[in-house]
Amino acid sequence: MNGPAAIYLGVDMGKHAHYAVAVDSAGQTIYRTAVANDEPALRALVRWAQERAAAVVVDQPGGAAALLLQLCWAADVSIG
Repeated sequence: MNGPAAIYLGVDMGKHAHYAVAVDSAGQTIYRTAVANDEPALRALVRWAQERAAAVVVDQPGGAAALLLQLCWAADVSIG
């Protein structure tokens, strides 16, 4: 991705579930959802980001975020 993303999707990683909020370039919330801590739910979240060229931002670099980060890399979704 060249330059800053138009949409940022922040994910608060939890042990049993996650919470995601997307904001546009004006800082307006455009999407929010709870996300189960399982691969199908995380794939759906990555697909949402991919379809909108959103950059994904997580609150931790590993641990609970490892699968999400792997899915982002595999889908060529930017990690901000």
